[in-house]
Amino acid sequence: MTTTLEWLIILTLPIIAIFVAWLVQLYDKHVQYRALMTRIHSCSLDSLESFLSNEGVFPRWNRRPIIVDGESCNGCKHCIEDCPTDAIELITMQGSNSSHFVPLFLDERCIQCGICIHSCPFNVIGIE
Repeated sequence: MTTTLEWLIILTLPIIAIFVAWLVQLYDKHVQYRALMTRIHSCSLDSLESFLSNEGVFPRWNRRPIIVDGESCNGCKHCIEDCPTDAIELITMQGSNSSHFVPLFLDERCIQCGICIHSCPFNVIGIE
């Protein structure tokens, strides 16, 4: 005769197994992402651009404008640190009472990979 506790254990074990399997998959995706980012950061600009067919993610004739919300940028520099081609500079804009930051994109270096968009915690950067 099985008790209520035994039934509870029997019924929850598959749920726990599914949850653990999901966590393992999530961790594997994170490890793969970090490995990719490490490979991108260890590449030279020339090898990265040749890997992307010298045209980047989008061909130069098909590039979409990068949109920057300069009022929301706090100058954390996550975009600059994560950019694999060093295509971003941070400009300080002086206002009457305070200053704010604006990321400036160098079109000749930007390959529009989108890493800066995902690294910005304030959603300052976007592509039209």
